[in-house]
Amino acid sequence: MISIATAIILILFIAFIYSLYTKSAKLTLTYADTLRNRKIMQNAPGMSETKYTPTPFLLNGHLQTFFYNFINRNYNPAEKYPFTRELVPLKDGGQISVDHCRCPEVEKAFTPKTPVMVLLPGLTGDRLCGYAKVLIDEASERRFQCVVINHRGCSKTPLTSPKLYCAASTGDMRAGFEHVFKKYPNNPVYAVGLSLGATILGNYTAEEGCACKLKGATLICAGYQLYAGSRYIEKALFGFYNMCLAFALRRKASEHKDALRPLEKLWGTPIEKVIKKIRTMRDFERYFTVGVQGFTTVDEFIHHASLGYKLKGIRVPTFLFSATDDPTLPEEHLPYE
Repeated sequence: MISIATAIILILFIAFIYSLYTKSAKLTLTYADTLRNRKIMQNAPGMSETKYTPTPFLLNGHLQTFFYNFINRNYNPAEKYPFTRELVPLKDGGQISVDHCRCPEVEKAFTPKTPVMVLLPGLTGDRLCGYAKVLIDEASERRFQCVVINHRGCSKTPLTSPKLYCAASTGDMRAGFEHVFKKYPNNPVYAVGLSLGATILGNYTAEEGCACKLKGATLICAGYQLYAGSRYIEKALFGFYNMCLAFALRRKASEHKDALRPLEKLWGTPIEKVIKKIRTMRDFERYFTVGVQGFTTVDEFIHHASLGYKLKGIRVPTFLFSATDDPTLPEEHLPYE
């Protein structure tokens, strides 16, 4: 049998050979050829010149995803800056939290012209996730005042109503943004959403239309065709991603089961039994989204939350950023047209 050391050397050798034939690739930019877009591109030459070179030993999107989650779980560094938190009450009795970064350099030079970057995390993420820390650190170094809007029940935000969040939770984010606009009334506010946060941000900007107060938005790995995407996730790696996401949400429901217990009247079943039934994303949506969020079926919710057909309603400069080898969002679902 091959020893562990031999196997590691073999893997590293294969990765090295692969890296020799892996070329750096420029970002593929798709945009309407308008005067405003041309000006944006002229002011951001780095976008068209930036190249991406894959990490040699991470040969595809699956390995990159697994590696990130392993590093994020086991080697996540401490936050670089302290934060202050404000709780924002919602009309239905729930609440979200808004965290403000306390970067000394930004605070010292803060003026009404200081740009504000609002971050909307992913499905079960918060500002402690690796990707959030990188964005916050980079933006702070560029003298952005960073703000994180946390979903209900996330980032140690107490859940005060029997309702969690979903891709259609634009009302929650609207309350968060209004709080930010009041906090920084004269500053230009930009927003960055990741995964679920990107989908919610896109839906919010589309719903707001010309009334949107944001100066710009970036959507990283948003869900444009959620129905096709959900079916794809159910099959990808024999349903592995679907199971992982479902179990992450299952843990979230278990964490807040006392606040969610009033839903037992809707189900006619104890919440402990409902949580044990959750094996897929659709299971979670069936119990904790449909009915609770005002939808009659899972498919109705998925259609309402999908961003693709709403993109034309966005009236602020918006950058859509996606990976063509994303294992959960295939390239054919991206809105090139």
